[in-house]
Amino acid sequence: MANIDHDVVNMRLNGDDYDTISKTLNISRHVISRKVREARAAGFLPQRKVGSSRSKTSDLLKSYNLTRGSVQDVLSTVEPEVKIWLLKSTPAGSTIAEFLSAIVIDAYYDDQESKTQHKNKEKQ
Repeated sequence: MANIDHDVVNMRLNGDDYDTISKTLNISRHVISRKVREARAAGFLPQRKVGSSRSKTSDLLKSYNLTRGSVQDVLSTVEPEVKIWLLKSTPAGSTIAEFLSAIVIDAYYDDQESKTQHKNKEKQ
């Protein structure tokens, strides 16, 4: 039987997110995730709603034969100079995930603009 962490359970029931729990209890998000899964399995927390945003994302990833990664995965695989650039470039008060998301969004819109310009040249 899992050792249920009632502090984590109470904080989740009060609506606290993983970042808040992590900072308050000084434990990693990975540990919190495991404790939340154990608490759900033991009935201390409600099961995740089917059709939730995270569930839909998981289904979408599966349809492209992809898996979810993490910022930690990124930081552990890039060259040291890239990691330092990423850390220095991430705006204060934001997360690395938010910064990476902004980069992806910029790249997407650049790509869309490039495709539009290419189509316009073909029409001329």
